[in-house]
Amino acid sequence: MRHYTDNYIAQLTAPVTAGDGTLQVDNPPVLPTGKYLVVTLTDSNDPSVAPTKLEIVTITSVSSNTLTLEAGTVNSWAIDDYVDERLTASSLLLLDGPELLRYREKTGTASSGAITTAAGPVQDIDLTVLENTTLSFPDLQDGQNVTLHVTGLDSGWTLAFPAGAKTPAFPDLSAAVEAVFQVWKKGAQIYISSPQVYS
Repeated sequence: MRHYTDNYIAQLTAPVTAGDGTLQVDNPPVLPTGKYLVVTLTDSNDPSVAPTKLEIVTITSVSSNTLTLEAGTVNSWAIDDYVDERLTASSLLLLDGPELLRYREKTGTASSGAITTAAGPVQDIDLTVLENTTLSFPDLQDGQNVTLHVTGLDSGWTLAFPAGAKTPAFPDLSAAVEAVFQVWKKGAQIYISSPQVYS
């Protein structure tokens, strides 16, 4: 599940080569076990000086001053470059999806595990009807997203995601009655948000 902090900022204390999976910082964040933190790397934190590069990375664990990343960095970074938590598009997707869309009128009900965008941007999945279901998203295009409202989790049936989908560490859903999460596509990659779970 995603973790948030207020006004987190740090600076690198060691250079980073493209592909590195860890960062050394002067001010490590507090990150609870099982959660992740999305931060931005930048070479300028001065509003009057435009950065020459920016990169969003996901921190999956913290040990002393070492931050472990979900994947290696794309760019190389220098000592004193910045690591800070900012408002990102993925943050707004989570806010506009799971928390708010649960209370809006649903626009479609999935009749199978193949979730099509034609059924609407917010869809119900009832596991008591679909039973053990592996989802697929045959017509989801780059930049599109769909929010799924899943009920029947307490029926004993399970929900699985397509092979290769990027998913966070999911909480235990065995005691849940319903959950809401968002699915989006960037390039050829499908991403699954952390679910909002309701017991």
